[in-house]
Amino acid sequence: LRDFMATQYTETFNRANGPAGLRGKCFTYKADTATCSGFYMFLDKASMNAYLESDTWKAQAAAPNIASVSFSLHEVLPGTERSIDLGSWKGK
Repeated sequence: LRDFMATQYTETFNRANGPAGLRGKCFTYKADTATCSGFYMFLDKASMNAYLESDTWKAQAAAPNIASVSFSLHEVLPGTERSIDLGSWKGK
């Protein structure tokens, strides 16, 4: 799974290829339930709405490794952007 994410999804969501207005995207994986999650952060609501209407978003469920797709929308609290853009994370 890590290889798949590093090759296919990383290229799709880098600065050159990613959706307009995408501030960042984080992936999580919970091994005991084989559940992947993605957290998209957009610079503005218009960019988020444009992405949700795009073919790239609509194609998420078509990937052979995805059994189902669900999502929920959340607002980022004011001031949070001050900590989002502090630098890169070197996690495992």
